Amino acid sequence: MVFTWLLIISAFGIAAAIIFRSKPQLEVAHQKTQGEPSSSSESTFEKSNATASNNNANNEKEKNQMNPHLPDHITAWDHDTIERGRWCERVLEHIYQERHDGRYNVLGINTALEYYVNLDGIVEEFELLYKSKKGRLVYYRYVVFEKGEVLNLGDGGGINWVWSGTYTRPGVDMISFQKRDK
Repeated sequence: MVFTWLLIISAFGIAAAIIFRSKPQLEVAHQKTQGEPSSSSESTFEKSNATASNNNANNEKEKNQMNPHLPDHITAWDHDTIERGRWCERVLEHIYQERHDGRYNVLGINTALEYYVNLDGIVEEFELLYKSKKGRLVYYRYVVFEKGEVLNLGDGGGINWVWSGTYTRPGVDMISFQKRDK
């Protein structure tokens, strides 16, 4: 049993060394306006900065209003009819289908998690705020992009990350997105 765990940990370490070939960036760009994909050919892994997003929660209504111009019926915290995981999916489905006609990959992830992303061709990026029944504020980062990878080192439950597009899952905590045919 111990040997099996050592083998698994060793294999993960090798995979992580391959995945994290670039220096992680600690600052996360939190908003990019909608438009054409970025033309940067250089891709680097970017580490989440969980504390930066969760420290400023003074005006939650303003936070959602200043972001992606999503309809109120999509971003509403209607706790009586929808739970947090389904809210995340509703936002994702709207971004994927309605805003971008399924042409790009979309990722939504809780910013409090530790995760690494390596995304190329970012079309749109923003944060949304969810307020739980008990008043807890949870920020989600949504990114629309052409291709890339994400490694989630936090809780992988459906209330913490959602995605849509063309992808493979080499592991339960990693997703590799391929460029979509338009």
